[in-house]
Amino acid sequence: MRAPPLLVVRARPEAERDAEALSALGWRAIPCPVSRFVPTAEAPDWASARALALTSAKALRAVRPCAGALALPVWCVGPATAAAARAAGFRDVREGGGDGAALAARMLAAGERGPVLHLRGAEARAEPARSLRAAGVEVIEAVVYRMQACEALPEPALRALAEGGASAAVYSPRGAALLAQLAAGQAGAARLAGAARQGGAARLAGAAAISPAAAAPLAPLAPGLVEIAARPDGAAMRDAAARLLDRIRASR
Repeated sequence: MRAPPLLVVRARPEAERDAEALSALGWRAIPCPVSRFVPTAEAPDWASARALALTSAKALRAVRPCAGALALPVWCVGPATAAAARAAGFRDVREGGGDGAALAARMLAAGERGPVLHLRGAEARAEPARSLRAAGVEVIEAVVYRMQACEALPEPALRALAEGGASAAVYSPRGAALLAQLAAGQAGAARLAGAARQGGAARLAGAAAISPAAAAPLAPLAPGLVEIAARPDGAAMRDAAARLLDRIRASR
């Protein structure tokens, strides 16, 4: 039986890394970046910080910390971000609970007083800054990168959608929304590929989503089966993708 296609909706290089892991589960995983990483010119205020907060490993691709900053405690949203912090030379790396709100809760429980320098992307959510500020902790935010939307889906992903039976693994609400927008915008090109479509529009056989919020924007693609990760991390996403694959195979 041919492995079913799974669009891995992440930016590079994470899309390729996760596609390899998901292929090992039995998917025909296809990297499907819908946005690209673009560093900004903002210079972080290292000197004022007494701690750092990282909600994405991408922040450390955008900046090079000064030598003095490497001794600061670094609060990381999860294991991948913590690994990136250690690779960058930080010596006091602490892992959070998987999302910004859980990270803030751990920081406050540990007595973090700040000022906290949050290195983030332009599209980042309000946490952990909102909870920290509500507790009286000063937060300095530095927008060090942005994720620029792509103008088109990669050809392999477009072909998989056009052929029908493709599923998607989505890691953020914005990524899911961009996938739906780009799929709709390329419907005409997909028809030229000679693919069979239901009702003339792209459809997903299923979806594995990192959260309910990430699954919601896929509604225009009408995924037949949806699995939500138990936690917002890579291991839980692989588990969700494995469950989805079992359900798709059982439905055939």
